[in-house]
Amino acid sequence: RYKRRRRESRSMSRDKGDEKRLPARTVKVFSDDLLPGGTKQRGLGVILMASLGKCHLYAGPENGFAQVALAVASKACGKKAISVVSAPRKGKRHSSVQEAEKYGAEIVEVAHGKLSDVKEKARLICKRQFQEDLNSPILLPFGLDCEAFVDTLVSSLRASLPSHLVKNGPKRLWLVAGSAVLLATFHRLWPKTHFLVVQVGKKIWTDQLEGKISTKFVAKEKFYEPARISTPYPSVDTYDAKVWQFVLKHAVDGDYVWNVARDPPPML
Repeated sequence: RYKRRRRESRSMSRDKGDEKRLPARTVKVFSDDLLPGGTKQRGLGVILMASLGKCHLYAGPENGFAQVALAVASKACGKKAISVVSAPRKGKRHSSVQEAEKYGAEIVEVAHGKLSDVKEKARLICKRQFQEDLNSPILLPFGLDCEAFVDTLVSSLRASLPSHLVKNGPKRLWLVAGSAVLLATFHRLWPKTHFLVVQVGKKIWTDQLEGKISTKFVAKEKFYEPARISTPYPSVDTYDAKVWQFVLKHAVDGDYVWNVARDPPPML
C-alpha cells in the first residue's frame, strides 16, 4: 500500500519527493531524513564557517533535532558544539542526544529542566566562560530563529531543489512546527503555497502565520510522546511523524509533506 520507490541519491535528499499512495490519493514526501543532521544541517554549515567563533552552543529539548544538525555541521567545519538539554526522564538519554554526542558534541544535562531552565543554563555557561576565556561559545537562538539562518537555508534549498519546484512550489505543503523557523523559510521560498501546519509542542502564535496561506492543526500528543500513527517512511517519532495522522484525514491528491529528519538508531 505504501510501496517505496527507489531512493534518490543522498546528496539530493530525495528533493523531488518520494511518492506515498493513500486511498485514491498520492502525496509526495521531501525526505531530508537522508541527511544525518536533517533539514537544518543545510544552512548551519555556511553559518558556522562564516562565524569567528570556535565553539557554538545550542539549548533545546532532549528530543530536538537541531542539536544533531549543529553537531554534524560543527564536525564538518572543524568546530566544537555544545548541546544543553534536559536530563533524561527515564534514566536513558534520548537517541537524538546520543546522536549529537556521536558527532562530537559536548552534552550538558539539566536535571528536571524545563525549556526555560535549559536556556538559562546555556546563558550562564556562555557568561562564565566569557569571563574566563574570550573564546567563549556562541549561543545560537532557539530553533535557529534568526534572519541570517533563514536567508542561508533558503539559498541552500534553491540550490539543491529541482528548478521546476523552486519556480513553481507545491500547491499544498504539510509540515510540523515547533519554533516555526522552517515555516518562515518555506514561505520565503514559496510565498503562494498553502501550508498545512501541525503544532507539536511550542504554541504557534497568530503572528507567525500572518501573511501566509495556512491551516493549523494541533497534535494531541504531548511533545515528548510518540506519534499515535506511524509514518510509512523514516521520521522522528516525537516530531515529524505527528503530521501523518492529519495527512491521512485531510490530504488531497498531489500534496507534499516535508520530513525534516529520522530517529537515530538507539545505542546500546
